[in-house]
Amino acid sequence: MGTGGYINIGIVFNHSRQLLEVFDSIKNELIEKGSSFNHVKYSKDIDGFEWVEQQIKNNVIHQSSFTGYYTKFILSGTFLNVGIHELSLIIHKEDQFFGFLFGINWEDVFARHILNTQSEMVDWLIELYQKVPYGYSFIGHEIEIEKHPNDFKTLMINNHSYPVSVIPVKGRLKIYYGENAIDGLSDQEQRIEFI
Repeated sequence: MGTGGYINIGIVFNHSRQLLEVFDSIKNELIEKGSSFNHVKYSKDIDGFEWVEQQIKNNVIHQSSFTGYYTKFILSGTFLNVGIHELSLIIHKEDQFFGFLFGINWEDVFARHILNTQSEMVDWLIELYQKVPYGYSFIGHEIEIEKHPNDFKTLMINNHSYPVSVIPVKGRLKIYYGENAIDGLSDQEQRIEFI
């Protein structure tokens, strides 16, 4: 089965956290799990007229990568126990929140059973929360970061568009499963779990 595109994993923080500090923690987590940072691209201006592209050697990322707009890293190696050809990591910055959007190529994800892959992604988000507490996270086909953590919690009350979302609630994690799995096609039981 394959329709192409990307399966996205979004991890969102409010501005009480520092972007560079959080990025370093996520970067170290990815390297520890077998990924390598290969390339970065960002715009010097908000309109996207002047772009900078740089190779990354030995996973050393320069501060200048964070001064621009639409920063996108390309990684390779292992992610979630899967050998990946290419993984993108886009930094999303807004006035009141920021996030990291992972884009995993459809073919890299769906060489395996969809619900097993989804379960591994959820397990990773649970594990990551213990190391880098976030405002919310989600998994889905071609889904983007759009909401502040406070607004996202309200949206999940009647969740019909997110295959999986994870929200911290009073020291626990609340995992919402939508009507469709992360491929946007496979049916799954709509439910809420607490961890």
